[in-house]
Amino acid sequence: MSLRYVLAPVVLAWITTAAHAAACDRSEPQYRDTVRLVNSLRPDKAGQMRVFAADGSEFNAGQAQWMKARLREWDSLCTRGTPADELRAAKLLRDVRELLDSHKRRT
Repeated sequence: MSLRYVLAPVVLAWITTAAHAAACDRSEPQYRDTVRLVNSLRPDKAGQMRVFAADGSEFNAGQAQWMKARLREWDSLCTRGTPADELRAAKLLRDVRELLDSHKRRT
């Protein structure tokens, strides 16, 4: 049997495990920045039209609540810690980051 056929599954398993570990790492700068920005969104009332993040990004109150809910779900998924939960958590964090990045202020 070729060495390539033996090593390929091992390398794939190692990469998948590394991705799982990084998905729920609270010390990652990307996670910390995301939480900081989302926590800075504080709608004063439920129907408020505009909410501003710490970096000056503008969102509506619904988007702010959506991001906060996604981060709460991320936390519960990472607490369980199964590989499927960690993959879902990584996707949730990526979705929140995409929304944050799409609203970034252009200077």
